[in-house]
Amino acid sequence: MKYLHIAAVLAALISGTVLAAEKNTSSPDSAWAAAKSAEIETMRVRLGTSPSANATSTLIEVEDLLRRFKSAPADQKNSLRSQVDAAVARLELETASNGR
Repeated sequence: MKYLHIAAVLAALISGTVLAAEKNTSSPDSAWAAAKSAEIETMRVRLGTSPSANATSTLIEVEDLLRRFKSAPADQKNSLRSQVDAAVARLELETASNGR
């Protein structure tokens, strides 16, 4: 009887772990958005050490585009993804040229 109780508890724990693992799978869009968020935060830190008006306005634009991407319907995500990539590239160039 004691072993049956332990087996039931173990079965419940294992099934809970499997369900939790299935819930945690993220879509490629969320992974991409998380990576871009990390890039943006890196640029924000660089701007903190050498501020630039142009780069700051581009940073605001990038954050707005990423926010729109996260809430956009699936058919608009490709277009917004391209816009975010272009804005991040501009931000990197502006940050690099400002640091010289």
